Amino acid sequence: MLPAVAAPLGAAVLWGLFAAPKAWYAIPHAARLGVKAVVFGAAALALLALGHRWPAVWFAVAVLVNTALASYYRTRS
Repeated sequence: MLPAVAAPLGAAVLWGLFAAPKAWYAIPHAARLGVKAVVFGAAALALLALGHRWPAVWFAVAVLVNTALASYYRTRS
């Protein structure tokens, strides 16, 4: 039961400290992408561990496409 509480709480803390739009700490864009990869990668792995193979794959693909597009448009402006 502890991992079921600790994992989302840890993800929320990481996100709030480093990846949120109003994060407590300003970090370089590459590091922010790393934090996002850890949080969303863990979510995809959790889906996979629960036996939801295709939702995990689609979630991972959606995250990759969204991150690539957001990074592309962020560098254009």
